[in-house]
Amino acid sequence: MASQLIIRTITLANGERLPLPVERASGMPLYKPTLFILTEVRQRNLATATILRTLRELVVFFDFLSEHDIKLEERMKTGQILSLWEIDALARRCREWAGESDHIDTYQPSLQEANVLSLEKARMHRSKTIPKVVAPQTTANRIRTIHAYLEWLTSSYLSGHALTPELNAMLRVAAADVLGSLRQRIPKSKGRNILGQREGLPNEILERILAVIDPASSENPWRDRFVRSRNVLIIYLLRTLGLRRGELLNIKISDIDFRKNEISILRRPDDPTDPRIHQPRVKTRERILPLSESLVSSIEHHILHERARIPRAKKLAFLFITERTGQPMSLASLNKLFRVLRTRLPDLPEDITPHILRHDWNDEFSERMDAKKIPEAEELRYRSYLMGWSPTSNTAATYTRRHVRNKAMAVSLEMQAQKPKRRSE
Repeated sequence: MASQLIIRTITLANGERLPLPVERASGMPLYKPTLFILTEVRQRNLATATILRTLRELVVFFDFLSEHDIKLEERMKTGQILSLWEIDALARRCREWAGESDHIDTYQPSLQEANVLSLEKARMHRSKTIPKVVAPQTTANRIRTIHAYLEWLTSSYLSGHALTPELNAMLRVAAADVLGSLRQRIPKSKGRNILGQREGLPNEILERILAVIDPASSENPWRDRFVRSRNVLIIYLLRTLGLRRGELLNIKISDIDFRKNEISILRRPDDPTDPRIHQPRVKTRERILPLSESLVSSIEHHILHERARIPRAKKLAFLFITERTGQPMSLASLNKLFRVLRTRLPDLPEDITPHILRHDWNDEFSERMDAKKIPEAEELRYRSYLMGWSPTSNTAATYTRRHVRNKAMAVSLEMQAQKPKRRSE
């Protein structure tokens, strides 16, 4: 059974793009979820991408309700919401990897010309693949969003209906039970399960990738000369600067100072000059990063000799564009680049993504700081600036797992190599 909820984006008079939940059959905004988005989410001045993520998490919930033929407001009339087995089933659904539905690009320029992508297709795709699970954090986010929606929905129902005292009490008890049960099913991260967490690439794998993406390599998976030039530049910028996807795809040619060999990473929320419906976001702080002579030369060569050959390229300011239309490159296109690499190199890790190279940058940065004997406090300040983090951020720990593990193992081996000594009491 197809989900009743899909996502469209309308463009407001002030140019703001607002994702809204829409009823698939009629194409009209779904009243309750729309009201929730407008009153509980948008009023917090969250970015469009955050609102979209909230809606995608609600899609999981409405997909579940549709498949199980659960009509919440009909149940509320009798003082019921969800049974215990339904909550268990919902928690399991929140752990499922939904395939392409986790990355559906459903932004549209206007409500009138929107071309809707149904979740039915996403579920058909999912049924043909091996079931996977999402990260615990994703599961937790889904359950929290569903919890917030149900809390708002029951509160609205209780305040908006003249219920009998008995029914009012029943619904309040049912709401407390459901919300409490959902909270109990939120995965808790205790920091103990460190195996399998994302780390940088082993040196041999990174060298293999760099060899294959060389435009002159016979193994290069792309035939078009422009695409080869663009993709190798993308890999090198991700690897040498440790950029996020959104930061990379937001780079404009004007952000590059070719005289000073510098590049500015700037925040441009809801940039009116960006024609992409799903605009990549810069989540970190703005900063200026240095560029090596060779990297500046590669960027300049790409702009003058490859990018300039693409139709309409001169009309757009963004550095990375598509080969056919000259439009700014999308997040989906960047992800596809790495999927193609995995196809060409089956021995690559299955979870290799653009973000892996950010971890890899941090590994090398740690090694160089160690070699220079930079004090830990200074290293933290340097890393936080280059990564765009707050000086007091603890995010560095997420990106230095492999380096810390290797150092710990080296110390352990040194201790094992020494002849045991009896310690004095």
